[in-house]
Amino acid sequence: MTRAFGLRLVLIVLVVAGATLFGGLARQAWSDSQAHGHMMAARIGALAALRHARAVGVPVSRLAPLQTRLRTLDSTAAPSATLIVGTEATRFYDGQARSYREVRRAIYRTINQVTAEMRTQARAVLSDLASEMRTARALRLHPLHADAVYQSSLQAISLSSTTPRQYATLLASLQPARSTLRKSIAARQAAIGTIVSSAGNSVAGIQKRAEAEVGSVMPQVALLTLVSSHAPELSATLLSAQHVVDDQSSVTSAAAADVELGSRISYVRSVLARDLPARMIVVSTEKQWAWMYQNGNPVYNTPVTTGGPELPTYHGVFHIYMKVTPWVFHSPFPPGSPYYYNPTPITYWMPFDGQQGLHDAWWRSNFGPGSNVQPTDLGNGNTILGTHGCVNLPMAAAQFVWNWAPLGTTVVVN
Repeated sequence: MTRAFGLRLVLIVLVVAGATLFGGLARQAWSDSQAHGHMMAARIGALAALRHARAVGVPVSRLAPLQTRLRTLDSTAAPSATLIVGTEATRFYDGQARSYREVRRAIYRTINQVTAEMRTQARAVLSDLASEMRTARALRLHPLHADAVYQSSLQAISLSSTTPRQYATLLASLQPARSTLRKSIAARQAAIGTIVSSAGNSVAGIQKRAEAEVGSVMPQVALLTLVSSHAPELSATLLSAQHVVDDQSSVTSAAAADVELGSRISYVRSVLARDLPARMIVVSTEKQWAWMYQNGNPVYNTPVTTGGPELPTYHGVFHIYMKVTPWVFHSPFPPGSPYYYNPTPITYWMPFDGQQGLHDAWWRSNFGPGSNVQPTDLGNGNTILGTHGCVNLPMAAAQFVWNWAPLGTTVVVN
């Protein structure tokens, strides 16, 4: 009885010990599994942070030490579990998880550091650009593109979500704008230096230069006024720019305004080259005179006789549409009309408005002021004041116009 009890007791002890041992192993396996899961989650977080850092544009050189640390952690093998020291793997996994989490935190610290550094760099570049724009405006430059880039960049910097990659893009866009602006400033400064030197380093000299520049182009603008409704705008533009030069008190500001005036004059010249007729005859019925212009420059002028009060020469812009030599005029008025005239031969006939045109008038000796209100003998007892509406030219003038003016030449009568 005692021996049997002892055997049962031993059996019970073995069963309890076995249950305890297997329970401990199960708890160890569960602990190791939990620790391993935490480590893997931490590793995934670190790798995700690394991918994010690359995506937002952190330089590779700044991430290299952290990548090395991750590779080292990945290559470290876990210790083998034993029945005696069963918690060694759990401690390893816990330590690895802490290390991965630290790497993750270090990656985000690096992102924040790089972002702050690039923000500071962008602000410094923007400050330089703002200074350059102030210089440009003082030189009467209008840095519209640079200002647009500046405003958009300033707005981007104010956003807390801006990333290193966005800052890099921003800085890349600023460089061309700054380069272009610097070139414009350098060119403007060189132009100002040339003007100051040519004007004897005086405001009065610069203002005199500006007056001469405007004066050189105003006659052509006045000509354009005769054929274009936009010419007054050109004149106002030039006079406004000249007044700006006149209002300056320093040599640099006056020269800068003169450079701007020069730009406007260049624009006006381009409009003149485009819109001003290459050859142009201007007839004044008030002054009884005609002027010939080639590319806006006077080449010839002559006294003329135009239609009088009874049959005036019409005002307007016309073009020579025919050239005939010789020619015989036949009166469009019937015999008995006070305006009838006998068939009249001439040498040069250049009509520009119906039956009104330019021609020689061998029968006339009086041309010029007042000749259009003096009687003209029509050769049949009739007289008329001035012409029948044509523009009579002295023979030498008629010959010049015939040789100089091609078909299509603009004729302005005013």
